Amino acid sequence: MFDFLADILDSIKYFFTYIVDFLTSGIFDLLIDFALYLKDLLFLLWLKIAVYSVENATAFISSFTSNIDLTSSIESGWLSLPLEIREFLAFFRIPEILTMIFSAFVVRFFFKRFVS
Repeated sequence: MFDFLADILDSIKYFFTYIVDFLTSGIFDLLIDFALYLKDLLFLLWLKIAVYSVENATAFISSFTSNIDLTSSIESGWLSLPLEIREFLAFFRIPEILTMIFSAFVVRFFFKRFVS
């Protein structure tokens, strides 16, 4: 009979020990896990917004620049140079360098406006 009473008292003691352990350390672990989940959720939301804004910016810029014909004016300007100067510039790969520089300016512009 005393064993049954001892088991009941042990169960009550373990129950209150579990409650005290949860209130002293378990609730903080729960809050930390919730904060990490919230951080991950906000990061995914930010990522979706960034992708959505880049897609919209791409569509806007492509619709805006479809009417601008820069290639023909650049090509006519290149062909208006004398042949010796064009060969000199092509030897040092100046057209490729200019293409990289202009591409870097465009990428930098979009990173400053849409990513950060």
